[in-house]
Amino acid sequence: MHESKGFTLIELLIVIAIIALLMAVLMPALQRVRTQAKAVACQSSLHQWAISRTPSTRLRNMTVTYRTAG
Repeated sequence: MHESKGFTLIELLIVIAIIALLMAVLMPALQRVRTQAKAVACQSSLHQWAISRTPSTRLRNMTVTYRTAG
């Protein structure tokens, strides 16, 4: 008998089909994760911007009272 050490064409096609099926299932989930990551990055940027603007807003609204000697 002749023993084959390689894969048959059918076996390779089945493996390729399984990989394609897994990719089809995972791609929407990866897209959803990518969208959520962008939203988190945007929210973080807005938060940092708000923090950076807060001290100058407080300084503009702050009044200072000076005492005169006398």
